Parts: sequence; C-alpha cells; structure tokens
Amino acid sequence: MQFTSLDTAVVLGYLLLMAVLGLWQAARIKTAGDYFAGGRTFNKFFMMMHALGTGTHADDPVGVVGAAFQRGISGIWYTYVYLFATPFYWLIAPLFRRSRYLTVADFFEDRYSRGMGLMYSVMGVLIFAINTGTLLKGTEQITTAMTQGRIPGWASILVMTLVFVAYGTAGGLMATVVVESIQGLLIIVMSLLIVPFGLAVVHGFSGMRAALPESHFGLAAPQEVTVAWVVAMSVAMLIGIVAQPHIMEVCASGKTEFEGRVGFTYGNFVKRFCALGWAVIGLIVAAMVAQGHIASLGGHRELAFGVAIRELLPPGLVGLMFAAILAAQMSTLSAFMVAGSALLSRNLYQRYWLPAEPAEDAETKVLRFGRYAGLIVVGLGVGFAFVVQGVTDALAWFWALNALLGVLVWAAVLWRPSNSVGAWVAFGYM
Repeated sequence: MQFTSLDTAVVLGYLLLMAVLGLWQAARIKTAGDYFAGGRTFNKFFMMMHALGTGTHADDPVGVVGAAFQRGISGIWYTYVYLFATPFYWLIAPLFRRSRYLTVADFFEDRYSRGMGLMYSVMGVLIFAINTGTLLKGTEQITTAMTQGRIPGWASILVMTLVFVAYGTAGGLMATVVVESIQGLLIIVMSLLIVPFGLAVVHGFSGMRAALPESHFGLAAPQEVTVAWVVAMSVAMLIGIVAQPHIMEVCASGKTEFEGRVGFTYGNFVKRFCALGWAVIGLIVAAMVAQGHIASLGGHRELAFGVAIRELLPPGLVGLMFAAILAAQMSTLSAFMVAGSALLSRNLYQRYWLPAEPAEDAETKVLRFGRYAGLIVVGLGVGFAFVVQGVTDALAWFWALNALLGVLVWAAVLWRPSNSVGAWVAFGYM
C-alpha cells in the first residue's frame, strides 16, 4: 500500500494541531519551575498520559516487533524487562514528589556532593543524547520501511524535530504534558490498529500457529532472549529505573504524591498492554513471510513494523499510524529535551556560571537559557543516531548507563553510611 495524499493530509493535520496546542501553553510559563516541572499542577489523567508518552516511543514497537518476528513471542521482553519493576513504581513515585527536587542531579548533590551532582548532570545529558539518537533511529527505520524509501528517513526526522523543538522550547513541560494527553491515546492506536487486519490475512491465531515453529510461542528463546538474559535485565531495570534523568518530572510534577503515584504506575500498565499488540504484530509478519504473503526481510528484522503498516493498513489509516508513530516519538523527545535543559541550565549554568547572581535575576536568566539548552541534547542525539547501528544496540547503551547510576541512587536511599567517597569509588570501579 502506497503512502497516499490522504495519508499526507492526516499527518500534516496532526503536526499542525500539536504545534498549535503546544505553543498555546507558552503563555502560562512564568518561572523556571513552570518550565521544568509544569508548576506541579497536573492531575491523574495528565500524569498517566505523561508517563505513557514519555516511556513509550517508536523504537519500542520497532524493537519488540522485530525481535518477535525473528525470535517469537519472547521478543516482548525487550519492553517487558520492566514488568517486574512496575509494582515498585507505586512506592517510588511518592518519594520523588516528596523530595521537591527539580532534577535527579539535585538529589545527587544534596545526598553526596557537588562533584557527584556535576557527574550526574553530565551523565544525564549523555543518557538523553543516547535516547534521542535511539528515537531518531527508530523513526528512520519505520519511515524507510513504510514508504519503501520514497520518503527519506532524514526528512521525517527533520519535520518531527522542528515541531517538538518549537513547542518544547516555547512551553516546556507544560506544553509537553498537554500535548501528551492526545499523543498517549494515539500510542494506544499505534499498538493495536494493525492486529485485526493482520489476523485476517494470516487466518487468525490458528493460521499463525500452523505457519510458525512451536519455538516462536515460548516465553524464552534458545538465543538472545534466554531465561538468563530475562532475569539479568529485569534486575538491571529495577536498579536503573530510579536513575533515569527524566524520572523526577514523570513522578513529581503532579498536584500531590497520589497524582504521581497513579500516573507513573498506571501509565506504565497501559504500556504493558500495548506491548502485547507489538508482539502479536511481530508474529503476524513472521506468519505472512512463512505463508508467502510477503518476501523475506533479508535479516533486517527492524523493518518488520514498517512492513506491517505498509502491507496491512488501507489509505488514511496508514497516515493515522504514521501520525501515531510521530506522536510516540515527539512526546518522548520533547520530555527529554525539557529534562535535559533542566540539567544543563539548573545544575550546570546556574550552579557554575551564576553562583553570585541575585535570586530574581538568576531565575530569569535560567529560564531564558533553559528554553534553548535542550537544543544541545537534540544535537548530540542526532549525532548519536548516525553512529549507532540499530535500535537494539542503542537500547543496550541506555540500559547499561541507567543500571550504573541506579546503584548509586539505591545506595543513597537504603544505606545511610553511603557517602561521596564510596560513590566515586563505586562509579570508577563500574
């Protein structure tokens, strides 16, 4: 199915709506706290959509669908590695809200030392750059597969980046969360829309089981997604979740602790439901290849999601799906940009360039600097996208850095004798 003028109209209409809605929020920004934390005024629905939108991006279905296509249903573990950590979100979120910090670097500086705060700020910006590059890489893969190269991947990245940079720079977290209230719903559409069309082509689940080997329906695979890998990565995710640089804004920007708790936990439960759809789509594409409906992907499994969209959806719905993919990307990218600008402006610019400024003058300068500091994160992410080979490679980088910093966060919370010297030794050793 080709990308039609109707699909183009749907995508352009969506981009225009998001830009207008996001820019409209700029008038509500008065202080740095408004820009970086939304004034801590969001209700449960906004917090759920913020957690879902920030935590879900197009590299998730690209990675899960591709792994499920090649390895079977066990590919779902590329996002279900967070499954066993999810119940802990109910306990974690109130702690971040209660702390009243704006960034995780504030926590590191207060609990350990100024040097540790600086270290986390630098590492946090690096993590955001890796994440941004991962998302851009996922967009490129999907666009190439959906349009068979008719629309260059760089073109979709450029247009998407211009939109989220515009409203993120102008409206900060306020604009990001309001836009995510719509984008979160589109993410659910993205996850489930293809499934009924695909099942009709492969003759339902019975046809899928007849076409694929039995190993495709096990929760672990002989290679790659093994039981040992699932256990190790699940533990790493539980350790690393508390150190994600955007965790403070996801958990602590609600009206009260309860808004953060409900939003973080249930927003991620919705993502677990969406992941079921991604895994089924991977099996559908594998069955379509086995039944001869489409040609083999030639070992390029990360094209599976884009191929499914192109082959299964009618005109109009292809555009809706593409808009949903852009929604998943932009909701996360804008959140990363705002959180990255908070680290750069509050924990680096204000801390080291404006230490003697009066409070009111510093507030104004930090807000002004923060509006543009996120562009540094975006620029680094674009560079990373050209270096990394694929989405799963980028995920491995992100998980490793998160687990490394997560050890220091858990030690600070659970072990009272932990101090800056021990933290530096542990960091250097790891």
